[in-house]
Amino acid sequence: MKKLLGITILSFFWSGIALSEFLGSDKTVDYYLDKEEYNLHSTNFSNEGINIYHLTSRASKGPDIITCYYTISNQKTYCYAP
Repeated sequence: MKKLLGITILSFFWSGIALSEFLGSDKTVDYYLDKEEYNLHSTNFSNEGINIYHLTSRASKGPDIITCYYTISNQKTYCYAP
């Protein structure tokens, strides 16, 4: 039963990323906060070394919400917009 629940949750997670727009891995969360006029909405930290940042827009340009994943192991930031 736990495996079925885990597979269901993972499939929802992967389908959400598949439908989102990849913004690249060359910009950091600080770049979006300072240069692109976003506010930090919330953060989540996992035991696997992944930090998740949710940003909301202060300006009319660009996406309203951005989610960025920072991986500690390779020190890269991957950002997505819905």
